[in-house]
Amino acid sequence: VVAWLYSGSERQIAQLKKLGIPVFQSEQRKLEDIPYSILRFGQLLGTETIAQVSAAALSKKLVQLSTQYKNRSPVRLFYQIGERPLYTLNGQHIVSDAIRLCGGVNVFAKLNVIAPLVSMEAVILQNPEVIIVSGKEEGLKQWQAYPSVHAVRRNQLIAMDGNLLNRSGPRMIEGVAELCSKLEQARHR
Repeated sequence: VVAWLYSGSERQIAQLKKLGIPVFQSEQRKLEDIPYSILRFGQLLGTETIAQVSAAALSKKLVQLSTQYKNRSPVRLFYQIGERPLYTLNGQHIVSDAIRLCGGVNVFAKLNVIAPLVSMEAVILQNPEVIIVSGKEEGLKQWQAYPSVHAVRRNQLIAMDGNLLNRSGPRMIEGVAELCSKLEQARHR
């Protein structure tokens, strides 16, 4: 069983282990953990050669993105993962690692909870330069009511496919490339 650790899953994983079922816990916190996990899956499944090729390609893409965006001017952003209630991610989440790689600064990085609930007022006080909604563009509509927010005033509202960026698998590297591109566009506006 491949298990992802999240709040409350520890008991379920312990039960599986107690039953003698082998469990591999997959928990990527940094982008470079993704190629490592592929290598580990390859070892577990007996497909090491294929895994090595895939992991090497992903590592190469990460190095390329890191090199391309390392000296870019920082862009303060709010990353929204839920609309009602309003949720974001803190600096310990892998998405924040992607944001950092692209030269972004997560305005709620210092919060203690991985996926904190925040208020609209808190976002307005942070006054981000860019607002990114993980999901459909409809999630951006609520921000139009706040033209004093820098991101709204400068039309720096971005919708991204959460399947590409919020899930820490191989597709995430594609999502990171898209995020970096969108932040670069925002820098030039």
